[in-house]
Amino acid sequence: MVKSKMLSKIEARNKNIWEQINKADSEIIDSLLVSSADVQKKLNEIDDEAILNQITKELQESFDQISSQSKTYEAVNYEWRYDSYDLENRAIGNAYEKCTYNFLSNSDTGPDNNWIVLDSDKPVLTGEPLYLKSLSAYLVMKFWYGELLAENQKPEYEADDYDNPYMLMFDELFKLKFFSLLDTAYSNITGVKPGYFCVALFGHWYSGIQEYISQS
Repeated sequence: MVKSKMLSKIEARNKNIWEQINKADSEIIDSLLVSSADVQKKLNEIDDEAILNQITKELQESFDQISSQSKTYEAVNYEWRYDSYDLENRAIGNAYEKCTYNFLSNSDTGPDNNWIVLDSDKPVLTGEPLYLKSLSAYLVMKFWYGELLAENQKPEYEADDYDNPYMLMFDELFKLKFFSLLDTAYSNITGVKPGYFCVALFGHWYSGIQEYISQS
């Protein structure tokens, strides 16, 4: 099977993060709320097969729902947002009838020449949304927010305990883990797929990669 462009991007980013962590000053790493070894151990504890089966099932049900409609849908978009009061909250999904990209004409030549695409990865999704089955993104993210971070909280902490580049990278590793499983799940889906498919994970940190996007 040919590796998707998104999966190649995920794997490259994952490798880059570990290279940065491994090159970091050991005193800095040792001062963090969690260690890189703890992060790796927790990532290894994740049951890939069980989660893959679950999210594949949920996605297939959503795409079957879309196929059963009389309308056609050009885009599917899911969003998961970290909620400290509900660590098993799910990604909310919608299908959209229209998926269009923003264009800007060159002011010197007018609208008939030199059109350029702006922010091509983020189209405008319009039309009455079709609400889809929610997606169990928490099955991966709970290992980070609900277990590893919760187990290592301090009674008193400073902002730097959380807001530093290495904690951000640890957070992103769990997002990348979910996205790698999502890539396999999405490739397993049967039936017609939309031209645009996106799953975004919005956590405590803003990551380099926090969206899985497939476009055709």
